Amino acid sequence: MDPLTTVIGIGLSAAYADAKWHFSKDIQTKLIEFLFVRRVGQTITENAEYMSLYGVLEKQDPMRDALWFEGRTWTYGEAKVEVDKLAAYFLKRGLSAKERAAVFMTNTPEFWFTVVAMTKIGVTAALVNSSLRDETLIHCIDLADAKLVIATPDLAPHVSSVIDRLKSKTPAISLVHSSFSNSQPVTGVESVMMQDLPPWNLTEWKRPVIKGDDITCLIYTSGTTGKPKACAIKAAFTMFVCSRFPFDNSIPRTYSALPLFHGTCFFTGMCNMVGNGGCFCLARRFSTRNFWKDCTESRATRILYVGELCRYLVASSPSEWDRKHQVTVATGNGMRAEVWDRFKERFGVCEIREYYRSTEGVAKFDNWSSGLWGAGKVGHRGLLARWWADDTIIVKFDAENERPYRNPKTGFCVRAKLGEGGEALGKIQPWTPLARYLNNDEATEAKIIRDVFKKGDIYQRSGDLLVMDHDGWVTFIDRIGDSYRWKGENVSAGEVRDHLSTISGVRDASVFGSKLEAYDGQVGCLALTLEKGIDVKGFMSELYGHLKRKGLPEYALPRLVRIVKDTMTMNASFKHDKNTLKSLGFDPEANTNLAAVADQLFWLDGSQYRGLDSAAWMRIKNACTDQSHNCRCKRHPYSEILRRLNCPCVKDRWYGLETYRWPALVQPFPHIRDVL
Repeated sequence: MDPLTTVIGIGLSAAYADAKWHFSKDIQTKLIEFLFVRRVGQTITENAEYMSLYGVLEKQDPMRDALWFEGRTWTYGEAKVEVDKLAAYFLKRGLSAKERAAVFMTNTPEFWFTVVAMTKIGVTAALVNSSLRDETLIHCIDLADAKLVIATPDLAPHVSSVIDRLKSKTPAISLVHSSFSNSQPVTGVESVMMQDLPPWNLTEWKRPVIKGDDITCLIYTSGTTGKPKACAIKAAFTMFVCSRFPFDNSIPRTYSALPLFHGTCFFTGMCNMVGNGGCFCLARRFSTRNFWKDCTESRATRILYVGELCRYLVASSPSEWDRKHQVTVATGNGMRAEVWDRFKERFGVCEIREYYRSTEGVAKFDNWSSGLWGAGKVGHRGLLARWWADDTIIVKFDAENERPYRNPKTGFCVRAKLGEGGEALGKIQPWTPLARYLNNDEATEAKIIRDVFKKGDIYQRSGDLLVMDHDGWVTFIDRIGDSYRWKGENVSAGEVRDHLSTISGVRDASVFGSKLEAYDGQVGCLALTLEKGIDVKGFMSELYGHLKRKGLPEYALPRLVRIVKDTMTMNASFKHDKNTLKSLGFDPEANTNLAAVADQLFWLDGSQYRGLDSAAWMRIKNACTDQSHNCRCKRHPYSEILRRLNCPCVKDRWYGLETYRWPALVQPFPHIRDVL
């Protein structure tokens, strides 16, 4: 054979093998991880005795831009002056290292200056969700055992309303810089004007020793399963997010409209920019109208996203600012496949860096993609990476008991097969900066799983279901608990939502299970917002056919549908507020929420979605198909045996329930069956 032909054949074979099994991609990823870990080690070594965000900041070029906000820019030198003044003020108020203070502030330079000042003197910043009020706000401040509450003027009234009910009678201040022009005095909250504070002159002050295990800040959970828990973030993790990424040689400018109390904005935005000597471009709040205008004026080269933010941008009206910006990279998590390509094409963003992380989580995946294959995926592993990677493993999941499946013979967990969904577990190594829940060892321990693949190994449960396909792409399926059981089958809310999002006319969709007393399991519920101009009745008449053609099984079809007139309710993290949607219910007579009154309700009657009125709701609620409503019987004492029935029809004719099986019992009463 001709040597040239042989060489070409080998080259083509190698290229094919690489395209199929991603050898070069895995090797490149491994190299980047190695270089990054080495760089993190250097950062920790350089700051070994003072692992403080302030310590990183003071090493940056004082003439370089540090912060942009509403058209104004502070250099690192100017920002350091403001930070030093605040640090001196906190010391004079009696705050000292290892104590905690609650930061209850909206997105402003005041927030940025406050947190960095606290890291200078070793005070732990408890970053309280700015949307919290009353009892939940009290809980978060008391949980932190805060020695001081620091608020912005717009939130000071909410602090004032709870100040007398705080456990430790914590004092509070309202910090005013230049972000609020008309701040008014508030009872119980002292106003502090930053321009009136004297410069740093504490010559005898000795900076505290801050080690890797010391707590830098508290980030609170959303509280969807109870009251918010506080994740204690270690100083070593702060050094991790401050480290420069390999091959990222440009000086970035990152724009974020996410709330600063959120981990994505605080760590990936603020801390990462300080560590990279870049400029953090901060928006007071998210606005589709101002988003790209801000990006253009701030000269941002990167943006942060989370949840539904990108969907809102894609759904917004075209603007002159859509492509005037310099943004080349979008970083975040939660971008759906149906939004991915539309977002890149419309706004000209070259690269999307989707990552799978959580504030307190150890499990992680990354998808840095500029092509089409990675759309909607959270990570990728080729053949080599699947062999050597053990930091994050997807294991088979026991849906009945909502925990990882264990082989009954060995007692160990089992890796999920390619194409099989399972829970992601993150391996806890001796050097892992594991975030623990403050004063809640039970909640911390509940997420830890031991003896997973061998005796003595330790992993952390993510609480998320993911799947890796045969090409190595990893897709997020559902949050455990977002799936529900209906008709004896497990239904993935995420899967149903993915099908819905591909239907023309759907702007946004939220899927969840809701308990109705007369039925086993949870009824599939759907909240939808449609594009402008869509005929609701026409859309609903075709919805059943659309979903069936997309392959959705009968048991997974939503039984109850709410067409939301306005935008869907979101939490501060741009995720659907399913608790609020659930609380609205589907009783047409019970809606007292003014916004919900304008919504339209539907139910699945066989193979057709029909308008949900009071009569239909009574039939559904009572699990009775007798449309004449002549059934007058009361619930029978033995009907617990037939829990799904609210109408056993046994007033006049009683059968011994202990001797009759289900078909024999209901045969005389054909109207007794599940309506849904």
